[in-house]
Amino acid sequence: MKKYLWLVLIPWFTCAFVHAASDTYSLTVEAAPSDSTIRIMNIRPRYYPGIKLKPGRYDVYVTRSGYRSYRSWVEIKNQDVTLPVALAKATSQPSSSDEQTKVARQIRITELKVTPVASVACKVSISLRADYAESEIGEEPRLWYMASDYAQVYWFFIPLNDYKVSKNRIVVADKKFELVSSGACVGRYEIKFWIGDNDAKSDYVIISNTFGK
Repeated sequence: MKKYLWLVLIPWFTCAFVHAASDTYSLTVEAAPSDSTIRIMNIRPRYYPGIKLKPGRYDVYVTRSGYRSYRSWVEIKNQDVTLPVALAKATSQPSSSDEQTKVARQIRITELKVTPVASVACKVSISLRADYAESEIGEEPRLWYMASDYAQVYWFFIPLNDYKVSKNRIVVADKKFELVSSGACVGRYEIKFWIGDNDAKSDYVIISNTFGK
């Protein structure tokens, strides 16, 4: 009788232990076309089907030549996640004249100032001015930024709709936000900023800041 109980309890205990020790879940992106390029923009490891990730939010970017790109945040909580993505065909391939138009619509960032907020770890105050050349501000202008402590990379964006002062100028004054949602910033960070708005895009502006404990 005792031997029978041990045979039942040992596998149960082993399974329970393995489940308790596991803190990662798989993410699988089922993209169509199947040869699309899939990237997770806010982590360093390359994506592969069933990649093991800790609970959190992940910036999934799917691209394929001749198709419109897909980008969205995916949250992993306490179970595996499968994300179906069907890319839509692009209406036309860009010609050389399209590329020239795109260059003409670049956005210029000036007067960028980023200051750490001393009382809060990983919080900064940002001010900037952005001017659109030969174009008007679109429906969803965004200030993208990538913060890196040389061990991990964080990607986020700030909507800029509320900062339009004219049809081709954006002014941000003393906007406070957290670079990393966890708030655990210590040491030196390199931060890359740029503005994206439909087909228009600014050049990158890179700064470095040091955060205390």
